[in-house]
Amino acid sequence: MQVKNNEMKRCAKCGEVKYKTQFHKAAQRKDGFRPYCKHCEFLQLKQYREENQTKVMSEFFNKVIEETVLI
Repeated sequence: MQVKNNEMKRCAKCGEVKYKTQFHKAAQRKDGFRPYCKHCEFLQLKQYREENQTKVMSEFFNKVIEETVLI
């Protein structure tokens, strides 16, 4: 499938051509969208959370404790 300049974009992770609505916006990028599609970013975040479960949970609980103290 060819990339249409205004409507489509190729994901840098999976290589699939998708509609730009399937990419998160990024004002700092030249085309205004992140390089990975939403699905690939979801999978990457899911993998990170699984591999760093202890770190993710400690950051979450630290935030909860901080918010509780401020109340």
